[in-house]
Order: sequence, then structure tokens, then C-alpha cells
Amino acid sequence: MSCILKEDHLRILKRSRRRALWIHLAGICLTLVILTLLFRNEMDRVPIVKAHRAIRAEYDALAARYELLSLLRTKPLTVGQALDITDVILEQKDVPIPLVLGIMEQESVFRAEAVSDKGARGLMQLMPLVWQTYSDHAEFRAAEWQIHEASMNVRVGLRYLSDLKKEFGDWKRVLRAYVGGPQRAEDPAMDDYANAVLRRTALYEKEVKLALNSLE
Repeated sequence: MSCILKEDHLRILKRSRRRALWIHLAGICLTLVILTLLFRNEMDRVPIVKAHRAIRAEYDALAARYELLSLLRTKPLTVGQALDITDVILEQKDVPIPLVLGIMEQESVFRAEAVSDKGARGLMQLMPLVWQTYSDHAEFRAAEWQIHEASMNVRVGLRYLSDLKKEFGDWKRVLRAYVGGPQRAEDPAMDDYANAVLRRTALYEKEVKLALNSLE
């Protein structure tokens, strides 16, 4: 049977504790080094991520413009009209692009010179009263625009739709009001028009999606 002196036991215990302390300190230092490297890598990565996002956003904007312009060039519009209308549609966010296209097709079949029996005019078939109301706004008074001028007709139509959306909440009621006046937003008699526009909108949603996917 072997035995160990008390002094030797205390010396071994002290040495073990010192070794454990150094191991813990080394672990803490290693952890700090790893965290520092990770932080520096993250800081280096942030500008790259931001740049990538900016480039991606610019690409998406150009792709959307190209896709919409390509669609409009298949319609009875001049190159200038198609370019101007593309910019007008893309600079706003209140009215979805497929819905704008659906309304223009339903209202005028994309003919800027269209006039209805009731006197509605242009691509968005604006009634003279609506045109007068909005064309008097400060933002539209920069020039003597005519109701048949394609980009301004669309600009005023989009503003009118945006205001109707704020007032009535959903697009079906908005479309009823657009064709029949705000007083008919709840009138089911306007549903033939509203449903026709929504069907065209659904078709344009598919067309827009396919066109964007082809650009990726």
C-alpha cells in the first residue's frame, strides 16, 4: 500500500489548479480572437452586401422597365408614348402594373385618341370633369397638357385611381367608382365592367411574371 505526503499532495493540487487556470485563460483568449475575426469579417462584408443589394435593385428596376416597355410596344402606341407611359407607371406604387394595363385595354384598347359616346377620352378614358379636377392641381400645371396626351392622361388616371382606392379600400369598388362615378361604388350594376378589368388584370399578371422570369 502506497501513501503520499501531505506536502506533496498540496503541491500537486496547486499545480493542477494552476494548469486549469491557464487552460481557462487560453480558452477565453481563443474565444475573443475568434469573435474579433468574425466581427471584422462581418464589418468587411457589410459594404459588399449593401453594394450587392443596390446593384440588384437597379437591375430589377431596369428589368421591370424593359419588360413593361416591351409589352407597351406591342400596343398601338408610338415609341415615345410607350417610353413616357412606362416611366409614369413605374414612378408610382399605388396602382399595380397589371391593373393599369387591364384598365387601359378595357377602356381604350391602348388608343390614345379614343373617345367614348359619353365623352371619356384618352388611354384611361377620363371624363372631362375628372380631367379638369386633376389637371388644375399644381403638379399638373407645368405645361398646357391636352387630355389626349398619353403620359398625362395616364398620370391623371392613376392619381384618380389612387384617390378612389384610399376612399373605397378594395379594387372592385374602386373600379365601379371609376366607371360609374364615386356614387356607384357599391352598385352591383357596375360589376360587368369591374369583373372584365379584373380578368384582364389576371392575364397581365401572368404575362408580367413570365416576362420578368425570362430576364433572370
